[in-house]
Amino acid sequence: MKDQNRKHKVIGIICAGLHDSGTQNTLQALIEEAQARDCKVVVMTNFTYYHMEYSPAEIDIFDLINKPVYDGLIVMPESIKSQSVWEKVLGEAKASGLPFVCIDRDVPDCVSITFDYGTAFEQVMRHMIEVHKPKRINFIGGMENNSFSEERFNVFKKVLEENGRDFDPERFGYGDFWENPTLEVLD
Repeated sequence: MKDQNRKHKVIGIICAGLHDSGTQNTLQALIEEAQARDCKVVVMTNFTYYHMEYSPAEIDIFDLINKPVYDGLIVMPESIKSQSVWEKVLGEAKASGLPFVCIDRDVPDCVSITFDYGTAFEQVMRHMIEVHKPKRINFIGGMENNSFSEERFNVFKKVLEENGRDFDPERFGYGDFWENPTLEVLD
């Protein structure tokens, strides 16, 4: 049972892929902000890489959501690369009855904080095409059916079209946000 007399609020942060620098940076910023607000933080995470199955122990770490110590939860869905694991985490967060927020993915029926990656990527694409004027341009997307990847891919095609250039499917591939598949696409 939660101690109603304790001095600090406790925030649970749920994420995966702690090895990823983006996850680390977001996590560090969240922890610093929580500390500035006199809150304590418990991080539930694992180290699974892309295209690897989560072990039962890595999935079970997220069961800590159900402990009666939290005053609220922060969930980082984009870091959880398994749809079934993500659905389990989301279901447990909702079932907890605690207030929670999702960061970096728009989740229905949830307060979500998302970032505008498309505008920045469009500026990069415009600079590349309009300033450097390459004869050929290749595009390696992140992960198929991923909202961030698809947004960037659509921006890429839009900027090409607006500059009178055709999209060549032979110069496109998905790298799955990971080194090995990206190297395969490069070959």
